[in-house]
Amino acid sequence: MQKIQDRLNCIIDFLNNQKVVKIFLFIGSVIIIYGFISFIATRSVNIPYWDQWNLADIISGKTNYNFFELFLYQHNEHRIGVGLLIIKFLASISHWNQILEIRFISFLFVILAVIMIGIRYIINKKLEIFDIFIPLVVLNIFQAENLLWGFQITFILPLFFLISWLFIVNIVRQLKWKYLALTFLALLSSYSSLHGLILPLLTIGLIVYDYFTKERERRLIYFVAIVVNFLIVVSYFIGYAKDLQAGLVTKVSLQTVEYFVLAVSNGFFYLAGDIISAILMIIVLIFLCVGIYRLVKCRSDRNSIVGIVLLAYGLLFITLITIGRSSLSLVGAFSSRYITFSMLLPLGLFFIFSGLKRGYIYKIALFVFVAYNCFIFMPIRINWADRLAGNERAVLNCYIKSTRENIERCYKIFPLYSNEKYLNERIADVLLVKGIFPL
Repeated sequence: MQKIQDRLNCIIDFLNNQKVVKIFLFIGSVIIIYGFISFIATRSVNIPYWDQWNLADIISGKTNYNFFELFLYQHNEHRIGVGLLIIKFLASISHWNQILEIRFISFLFVILAVIMIGIRYIINKKLEIFDIFIPLVVLNIFQAENLLWGFQITFILPLFFLISWLFIVNIVRQLKWKYLALTFLALLSSYSSLHGLILPLLTIGLIVYDYFTKERERRLIYFVAIVVNFLIVVSYFIGYAKDLQAGLVTKVSLQTVEYFVLAVSNGFFYLAGDIISAILMIIVLIFLCVGIYRLVKCRSDRNSIVGIVLLAYGLLFITLITIGRSSLSLVGAFSSRYITFSMLLPLGLFFIFSGLKRGYIYKIALFVFVAYNCFIFMPIRINWADRLAGNERAVLNCYIKSTRENIERCYKIFPLYSNEKYLNERIADVLLVKGIFPL
């Protein structure tokens, strides 16, 4: 028995060796990044898809907006100004090449994974074998819509600002500079998408927390920071057009609860939609309470702070899509574009588990569950992405070989936008911008 215990201790010591851990994380991350980039690169097509056609007049120059008009630009219920400015800049240096936009998205996700591992190191002063969970989740291909549509830059930017926000929280100590940086990120997040408004709300929550747990003498800084973040939220709705894609659901019903539960399980890559989905939601809520309890007991527990923020953001995002999309269908809860933010739930659990005495047991269970779901359900996303890329290539080839007289035939191959007339009126200008000269 003693020999077995000694061997286990040797294995544990080996796995805790920082040199071994860093080599493992580097090799594991390289493999994950390679698979992630390969998936995207082989399915990227240089043609706008669906909502991105709404930007065709802006990119082609038919509609001219100044900087502030672009910054305040509203698409459906979202103000997408920050992302639109990025798209417009990328278009100006690439002839509106969607492949460049997609590469930019890929780069953002890789940077996000690196920053999150950095946050883990800052908090714990060391890395662990289990930290490979971060790139496994962040660089998942279940979020295929956000990876293969250049327009989704506008949708995913709030995630980049959130993770940057958490990084600032953990490295900047001086209140004035910390709140200035966090408020700036909150502003950029808010004018990226509607769910970006969650960040100024979290900023206000953090300031209130700091006020009651740290020095209260600097009340002016707290007050100004809260007011500015509140004004950011208010400013979002000045001149706001109620351009909603679906009716808002304001009453709790069986359908809204089911939609919420399915959206939670979507973040764990579990797409079956059975009792396990409900168990996952219960687990998330339980450990959110555990994280809050630990933070009350130990105000310096930064693993709990990060975990609570990630869980809160994920749950608030799911609440938003439940209010705005659950009236359409329950299937929408499994939309791949929503995974980018619902995946914050397993990441939040991972950070909270890191602060628990036997957290490694929970982390092993979490890792096995998520990895298993990747193995079982990933083919569904890969097949979807393959079909989309094949259809996009076919219709792009058709447009290149068409004339104005027979352009309508391409729409029948595969519709790139819901309105055929709108698309046909703009396809020639878009291909001209791209440097392709058919029609």
